[in-house]
Amino acid sequence: MALFLIVVCHLQTTIKSFFMKNFILLFSLFISINTFAQTEKFIGQYKLSNSYDIDQEILKYTLTINSDNTFSFHSYKNSKGLISEKNGYGKGTWTAKGNYIYFHTQESDINDKYSLNFNNSKAIYKSKHPRNKSKRIIIPHLLFLETDIFWMKRVKLDKK
Repeated sequence: MALFLIVVCHLQTTIKSFFMKNFILLFSLFISINTFAQTEKFIGQYKLSNSYDIDQEILKYTLTINSDNTFSFHSYKNSKGLISEKNGYGKGTWTAKGNYIYFHTQESDINDKYSLNFNNSKAIYKSKHPRNKSKRIIIPHLLFLETDIFWMKRVKLDKK
């Protein structure tokens, strides 16, 4: 009888251990899938709402957010009164927390071509909420809230 109780106790411990290990595995899998799904919405190409043609000046911004947590940025400015065009480039990595995207640029990312430093840059992602059943069209976009690049503050880039 004592041997039977020992076997039963050992079996209960083994079953508890099995379920606990599987619970931890399933919980970790759920968290990683949920995190991936949250960052998946940010991935894509963003452009200035309208390529502005104001007072003989053309202005275009393009931001590409990649799934490997890198980004690249290109700005194009052409003043028709001037002969030269201006191109600006930036690249680096990004992280997300909620609907906010934080941009990071390492010193190794900055060179003659990629001269824009996106450190201290923060943007918010806005889109139509899934529960919003209205016919109102809301284009997903990024709005830069904080940045050290003075002309990027409050810039809205639409997702394409």
